[in-house]
Amino acid sequence: TAANFLIPLYMQVVQGLSGIQTSFSIIPYTISIFLASTFVAYLYKIAPPRVIGSIGFVVVAAALTLIAFTVRGEWGQFFIVVGLVLLGIGQGSIVALVFNTLLSAAPKQLAGDVGAWRGLVHNLSGSVGIAVASAFAVGILASTLQMSAEQHPEISDQLISEVNINDADFLTNSQLEEVLAGTSASEEETTAAISINEDARLLSLKISLLGLAGLALLAIGGA
Repeated sequence: TAANFLIPLYMQVVQGLSGIQTSFSIIPYTISIFLASTFVAYLYKIAPPRVIGSIGFVVVAAALTLIAFTVRGEWGQFFIVVGLVLLGIGQGSIVALVFNTLLSAAPKQLAGDVGAWRGLVHNLSGSVGIAVASAFAVGILASTLQMSAEQHPEISDQLISEVNINDADFLTNSQLEEVLAGTSASEEETTAAISINEDARLLSLKISLLGLAGLALLAIGGA
């Protein structure tokens, strides 16, 4: 769920895509989730659920790492699309595997309760995942902006004092220009600030995706 939050955030803020364009861009990802959750049951004859789950987490980690190291300004890159498809396959397999395993392990009379509790935990963990991912990504963004602004001679101390970097958020270039228009920023400072913001957004996304990949590998211990 954290990845589901970061990917559309990147598309809309960094690339400037609209909501409908973002929806079309992640079609390969959503289709791969559907196909994986539909056909993962056929793998039960080949390997036990524990092995399938572990492989699923490895695929998720590999996909997130691939996206993190290849992401740039163009989301249509071949390796990015491959990463999205792999991410969807891993996620879809894990979700379906967990649900099927829970239902098969519980008595039939408790199947309804198991499904309800599974849905509750899924929604709760999704909310927590989005909250943690957003806090982590924004924290990385703010610290990167602070260090980069101090290291750039084009950015004056006065401008840094006028902008509260601790309240930094993911902004498009046009939104940042509007914010700087209300400050003493010169044209040179505005250009430098936009460049710094672009680099900070990408770095924040990369680190966040790599962090999620690490969590996916840690989850193998509980698979």
